[in-house]
Amino acid sequence: MGKLLYRIDEVAQMISRSRSGVYELLKRGELIAHNPKPGRKGMRVTAESIDAFLAKHKIPTDEFNP
Repeated sequence: MGKLLYRIDEVAQMISRSRSGVYELLKRGELIAHNPKPGRKGMRVTAESIDAFLAKHKIPTDEFNP
């Protein structure tokens, strides 16, 4: 089983956004986060919401005309 939760910096790298860009996506509700250890660790973004975000922004291959 893969990871279920990712740090903000990991998500930023995965989706080619800045950390502030990830926070903006969280604010708009395009990504979902949890704080697994309040007071100790930062927010974690769910793998499920990352997958849904990437699927939503996927470009169909039939749109490419080489």
